[in-house]
Amino acid sequence: MRKISHFLMALCMLAVERSASSSSSPSVPASKRNVNDLSRWASEQGVVMHESLRWKQQAANEDDDGNDDNIGVELTEPVEPGTVLLKVPRSIVFDAGRIRSELEAESPEKVGAALARLRSDGFEQHAEGFFIFAKVLRCCLEGESSAWAPYIQSLPRNFVEFSSAEKSCLPYYAKYIADYQEEKLASFCEAAFGSGLVSEAPGSSEQARFAFCAVSSRFWKTSSTEEGTAALMKGMGDSSSSPTTKQPTSELVPVGDMFNHREPPNVAIAHEGDDYVSFVYKGNTSGDEDNLDLYITYGQPSNPHRFLGVFGFVPVADMPNLWSHLVYVDNPFTENVEAMTFRTSDGHIPKQVWDAVLYALLEPKHPPGEPPEFTEEQHTKYRSYTADILKGHIEKQLEELATLKKKIQMVEAIGGSSNGNIGLVRQHNEFLSGVFEKAAKQVGGDPQEERT
Repeated sequence: MRKISHFLMALCMLAVERSASSSSSPSVPASKRNVNDLSRWASEQGVVMHESLRWKQQAANEDDDGNDDNIGVELTEPVEPGTVLLKVPRSIVFDAGRIRSELEAESPEKVGAALARLRSDGFEQHAEGFFIFAKVLRCCLEGESSAWAPYIQSLPRNFVEFSSAEKSCLPYYAKYIADYQEEKLASFCEAAFGSGLVSEAPGSSEQARFAFCAVSSRFWKTSSTEEGTAALMKGMGDSSSSPTTKQPTSELVPVGDMFNHREPPNVAIAHEGDDYVSFVYKGNTSGDEDNLDLYITYGQPSNPHRFLGVFGFVPVADMPNLWSHLVYVDNPFTENVEAMTFRTSDGHIPKQVWDAVLYALLEPKHPPGEPPEFTEEQHTKYRSYTADILKGHIEKQLEELATLKKKIQMVEAIGGSSNGNIGLVRQHNEFLSGVFEKAAKQVGGDPQEERT
């Protein structure tokens, strides 16, 4: 009882209201954000929170977007690695597999029509996210009568929505993600309303955008093992079985979605059979042993474009590696995206990147699934060629960012309430430029040191 009481007291002390912001989407639920009722609801649903865990609201100077939405969790005192910090009953988890089964029990025809729409729009691979979206949207439209109403009311009200001018200042991959999110939202709405899975009502389009943004920024793919879930959230591996449906799934975990992002994380997600989703403390790294803040990973930790387009922030201080942006077709070394990176602190270029460039240069023959192991002698022999290729690639990235810098200056000079995210775009682009400039210097460094 002590653990739940601590949870209630911590939540009751924190009430967050939406602050006006011209840069955020105007599409929000009818009422303001409120986490007060979440405490009662969580207690009723059997959420168990460790007595050393409490809610933390970021200070104003730490809240990047100024919307007072950045709520996280922290420890009041150190705990041992392996400590279960939070247990959320699966009965309140938005499990994509379970939701699909529920909807198919209602009307298999409507589910089929919705999936057909996603398929025709090219978004069939996002069916799991769609089912969570449909369920959350239903909860939004049900209002206070929804069993999840207190949770819905606790969600942020502000999500990034880029203007056309702001999109023109984004580099290729960031703009692609921003456009893709808008197209996916349109497809989800057509699938939900057009199939009849969700009934349209006054304000439903605003509710749909809110539900889409909330789900997109807070759900994750899941596995029946802690290691499997960790791999999935980093963008590696395939979905394992859902604890409830035994089918590949994704999930949105109320209360558990309050953990903020960091790479590396110090909290892991685990499943206890059909009963709970648990959040387990793994311990801090040597550099922050005394840090009481708690983090999970939001996945794809070296991809700043995804963080900007989906989550609406740039984890400049929490991205130790940046994706190199090297893309080769049928190159086995580029398949592991998280290894194809530049170190953000100094631009260090790992051996995997040099191997990928050398492979693209030589196009060696080898058995399927058995890529060659390039020797130091081979790298030295072709050093001038691979260095030129890599240098040209980096220069191309910097040229694009330099052009976009001028566009940003123009948009900033014009101003306007519709371009309130331009500062965030500038931060994103400057982060990329800084890392690429460091990597450019590394190309001219010691070859053997670079490839370690």
